[in-house]
Amino acid sequence: MLSTLANRTVAALFAAVLLCSCDKDEDEKVSRAQLLTNGQWRLTAAVANPPLVAGPFTITDLYNSQMMQSCLKDNLYKFNNDNTVTTDEGAEKCDPAVPQTSNAPYSLSANEQELTFLGTTLTITELTNSTLKVKGPITAQGFSVNAELTFSK
Repeated sequence: MLSTLANRTVAALFAAVLLCSCDKDEDEKVSRAQLLTNGQWRLTAAVANPPLVAGPFTITDLYNSQMMQSCLKDNLYKFNNDNTVTTDEGAEKCDPAVPQTSNAPYSLSANEQELTFLGTTLTITELTNSTLKVKGPITAQGFSVNAELTFSK
């Protein structure tokens, strides 16, 4: 009798722990729009895919090549809830005549898979609290190339 009561008590405690430990995934799920608008993003990698062939050179790592101006590497991008993106030119500006900050429109597709900003539509391949990865066509130093871009916070 005592062991049956003990088994029932253990089973009840186990069930209570299981019920209490379940999290509400639906309530806690964060949308891509929320992740995108939470903080400032800086470009940290740019990879040509397929590689860019320019004369005798084949370039894959755009970020660490002469294709990527250093003044672009310290820019910060803040996606705002009003569908504008604020660009901060950072300490090194490409053009001293350009304002330190500027706003431009952006849009996120209804299924939150595509991001359009600065005139380009990119496919979102990863979006977390700290990483935004997109791929699509870009122009670098006059060359059109398909690229995979990584932004970090």
